[in-house]
Amino acid sequence: MSETIDINRARAEIERMKAELRQIQEPPSAADAEAMEAARIRADAVYAMHGERAPYPIAGETPLVYRRRMVNGLKQHSPRYRDEPMHGLGPVAIEAVEAQVYQDAADAHSERPGLLVAHKTRDESGRTITRWYGDPACWMDHFTLRGVCGVILRDPPQR
Repeated sequence: MSETIDINRARAEIERMKAELRQIQEPPSAADAEAMEAARIRADAVYAMHGERAPYPIAGETPLVYRRRMVNGLKQHSPRYRDEPMHGLGPVAIEAVEAQVYQDAADAHSERPGLLVAHKTRDESGRTITRWYGDPACWMDHFTLRGVCGVILRDPPQR
């Protein structure tokens, strides 16, 4: 009798795994793909400020799970959400947390002087666009004059 229960349990587990595999192999709907791409672009702008790229969605990932993962990667820069778990956030809560974490990450970047990071993207026609984030003084300082003072001496007028 105990063997049939184990077999039934094993069959149920196999069916659950097959259903999970079908879900992973199924491409996301157009609306989900669009939502995840919009979330990736928004996150990538903040990731670029720290010299990184936002990771792409994983097969079978929903837009909500993907957004949680993006926030989780940047929460280290947020004093308020640094130690908070993100796995339980719903669609309404992720909006507020995401905005705050992205703002904190952007502010953390602007507070680091001497760092300039290039972020390259491509537009619709394939051109590469480079945007620079950070402190422009880290390269401009090489071309500026420091502490130059002068005194103009004129000859006294001849009488």
